[in-house]
Amino acid sequence: MEVFVIKAIQAILSLSILVFVHESGHFLAARLFKVRVPKFYLFFNPTISLFRCKKINGKWQFKFFGRNLSDTEIEIGWDGNPVLDERGKVRQKMVDISSLPDDDWRKHPDNTEYGLGWVPVGGYCQVAGMIDETQNAENMASEPQPWEFRTKPAWQRFLVMAGGVLMNFMLAFFIYSMVVLAWGDNYIPMDKTPLYFTEAAHWAGFQDEDILLTADGKTLFRYDDHLDLFRVIDAKSVTLLRNGQEITLDLPEDFKNRWLASKMPLADIATAQVDSIIPGSNAEKAGLQKGDRIISVNQIETTAFAVFSSQLANHKDSEVELGIIRGQDTLSLPARVNADAQLGFKPALPTQIGVCDRYNFFQSIPMGIKLGIRKMTFYVLQLKLIFSKAGIGNLGGLGAIGSLFPAQWNWYGFWMMTALLSIMFGVLNLLPIPALDGGHILFIFFEMITGRKVPDKFLEYAQMTGMILLITLMLYANGMDIVRFFFK
Repeated sequence: MEVFVIKAIQAILSLSILVFVHESGHFLAARLFKVRVPKFYLFFNPTISLFRCKKINGKWQFKFFGRNLSDTEIEIGWDGNPVLDERGKVRQKMVDISSLPDDDWRKHPDNTEYGLGWVPVGGYCQVAGMIDETQNAENMASEPQPWEFRTKPAWQRFLVMAGGVLMNFMLAFFIYSMVVLAWGDNYIPMDKTPLYFTEAAHWAGFQDEDILLTADGKTLFRYDDHLDLFRVIDAKSVTLLRNGQEITLDLPEDFKNRWLASKMPLADIATAQVDSIIPGSNAEKAGLQKGDRIISVNQIETTAFAVFSSQLANHKDSEVELGIIRGQDTLSLPARVNADAQLGFKPALPTQIGVCDRYNFFQSIPMGIKLGIRKMTFYVLQLKLIFSKAGIGNLGGLGAIGSLFPAQWNWYGFWMMTALLSIMFGVLNLLPIPALDGGHILFIFFEMITGRKVPDKFLEYAQMTGMILLITLMLYANGMDIVRFFFK
């Protein structure tokens, strides 16, 4: 339970930072071009808000746990009945602020209302005169005003929409730079690291203790950030060092699909070798000894430690048959896996020691940007796998995000994960899907090229379609988290 709470707090804090920075990008760009921003909220606030504040007549006013007031109201006809639109729905109109009392915050639309919602996910920046999840085409029926988004030149609207993504990328570069300054650049050099491969890699021709050098002629530098390993998966041929000899391995055409279906990493730097036994543990009861190397679990090869850990996770609180190498002998031992998917021994660390390069303040900035670009490249390469059969099955939601954080509070791990999520958040928002920033940018590009604005009604329908798609993906991803939690 303690681990869950620590991971949850880190995830909520990290995502809050990312959302705040992203929405601040839209806010700052909008205010730069004198576009009104009626509301700026961290977390969503259906019906009520935990906190809100607004500057009115030069003074800040605060409210706590208040009910949200709508900017629209039902339009009443001359006969006293609600007016219906062509679809038979009750028509809404903007509230006439001139009829409101002076203490009603809605009477002061030129200042932004800042608030905190009660659903600890997401947030929003409401931009006046823009069709999004907070406003539809009916809200645009009034005469366009100079302080609205829709009246600004296309290039200004483009910068308002791109502001959130730019801020996410800038945040990631800044975090990586400060991490490098504080802790140095810690990495494992690929050209000095023998690897232990998983089943799909063995099938493709890799052998344990191969050292990877190039993929399709591109030099491989780092093991730790997974970009170079992904380049290997995406390559047609790989150059490697095997038993001191440099050889070229041509990869089978179906290698990538086979690797995806395995849901395992390509390789690991460690094997499942016992360094020490925890007294009273299942490992001690099974008869494991220091120096034993576990090569299989229930006849499934587990040379790489990642595969071994995965197999234990599949057999929680149950008996397994271990294949081990002890000296010159190969033995078979029965053992029980505990509820935490562990046997109770500490694995031997690989002899390869990572490198730590140190940088001063001015050197850390370009190095941080370089690291950010590597992470961005890796994530973009991964995106094309999302809509494959195996990729869809690997989607995860908030639970998957939370599981990525350290089990104990660790500032280095927290900031590295926050920077990576900021990159992911920025890239995802650039996808040309209606309801995302990339969808709005696509429509603005269309206008800049053709000179014709996309009709408001079309934008509204596109926004609705995009929201339905995103909600469906979110429900599916979070549903997969629940399935994995209960059935894996």
